Amino acid sequence: MILTPPGFNLSTSATVPVSLAPDGCPIVHGPVTITGHDGDWAILNHRGYAETLAPLPAGPIALAPGDVLILGKEYNCNSGRAAYMAAAGRSSNAKMAAVSCVSYAAGPDLFRVAGIGGGQLVGLLRGYPIPVAQMNLSLLPSVTEVEDDGIVEELEAIFGLFCGEVKSQWASDQLTPDFQHPGYGTWMASYVSQALVVLCSQLPVARKARLAKLLVQWGLDIAGAFIDGRVNQPNGGHMQGRKALVVLAGHLLGIVQMAWADGLSTLWQETRAHFTASPAWWFGWPSGWNCYNDTDGAFLAQHPSQWTTVDPPNGRCDVYRITNYYPSVCGSQVGTALAMKLMGLESCMGLPFIGSVEQWMQGPPQEARDAMSAVGVTLPWGTDYCVNGRASLCSGAWRKVFA
Repeated sequence: MILTPPGFNLSTSATVPVSLAPDGCPIVHGPVTITGHDGDWAILNHRGYAETLAPLPAGPIALAPGDVLILGKEYNCNSGRAAYMAAAGRSSNAKMAAVSCVSYAAGPDLFRVAGIGGGQLVGLLRGYPIPVAQMNLSLLPSVTEVEDDGIVEELEAIFGLFCGEVKSQWASDQLTPDFQHPGYGTWMASYVSQALVVLCSQLPVARKARLAKLLVQWGLDIAGAFIDGRVNQPNGGHMQGRKALVVLAGHLLGIVQMAWADGLSTLWQETRAHFTASPAWWFGWPSGWNCYNDTDGAFLAQHPSQWTTVDPPNGRCDVYRITNYYPSVCGSQVGTALAMKLMGLESCMGLPFIGSVEQWMQGPPQEARDAMSAVGVTLPWGTDYCVNGRASLCSGAWRKVFA
């Protein structure tokens, strides 16, 4: 039997029933041995907390129910990726595919469960079939105004294949597949943000159905990584965009435990980067932001005249952090916060996170702006951050909804 996930070919020792996940990757129903493949490497049951790849040696690969085999093809990122998206990638990999093995019967339209992760718990979760029909598209709002100008197809192309989220922590985008994943965290978050605005739009449900299915598949795969111990630091905005996909997947599939993503893990970027305090900002705002770690947002409670302006050893000063990170952190998440509010998922996504984006869209009072400007901080409050030329898609939708 020959398996043909997008961009790959595999041969097997026997013929077993096969279903296809929404991204075109095979779900094999029963034990099978992979006798050959054309990937540059293959990894089996890759742990969610892994910082490196551990390729399998050449030779047959036995798959049992509960296993997921990930294949990759390498390339030189200097070649560019204009056919996928405008921003250059940084990865050593071009493409990835996931082949999952399950014990349950084949179906016409199934999701792959937890395509990333290993260990007993993730293996058990893979034993439960999730049909695409379980996705409740009636839960999608019909509120935002989106011009049907190719945005749906653009986003379907961004999220159309296996996400390849194989690395925890900072250098994740140096391993994600450059032709299947936006890579850098703010780019990832901005595309997720736009996609969620489209899902909450007045476009016909049938027009949004495939995009919803693709986002749910990414959410299911990413959930496996975090259930298996993935760790994300605030990291500026580098690790953004993952949590919202898991919340969305849980919501549309009716899996409450997944929608409440902090019940799976508290180590999401959005959970650790945003907090509340009385006040978090010196002039009274309650939602604060940690740039690098869980506590370094304390400087926001001080008047800007007290902010550091010279980079300390092995770090960045307060003015640098707020100027160079905060606009992309909040600006790339405007659509996500809007969608979570429209779907009633603010608590699932995290109230401090929602509050930070609300503050970003509101902007501080003039006195506070003047105090920041005095130390060289002038921010584009209320704007989007993106790399695909749709700079007002999310912020424009926000203003129309909350006019």
